[in-house]
Amino acid sequence: MDKRTLNQMRKEAKDTIDSQDNLITRKAALKKTARFMALTALSTFVILNPKKAQAQSGGPGGPGFN
Repeated sequence: MDKRTLNQMRKEAKDTIDSQDNLITRKAALKKTARFMALTALSTFVILNPKKAQAQSGGPGGPGFN
């Protein structure tokens, strides 16, 4: 092997090792996903709360409806 090929192989190996530092485990990914899902469900319930929406409605037909 020539020196250039050997240096290229070393660089590729180092890049592969460096890129693996940013990976997370399956367990950690599931934990983050579960937190996001819980927050989404809670915020959706707060925004679309049926009792609050019913209290804000103007009744049948709305005001000025004859």
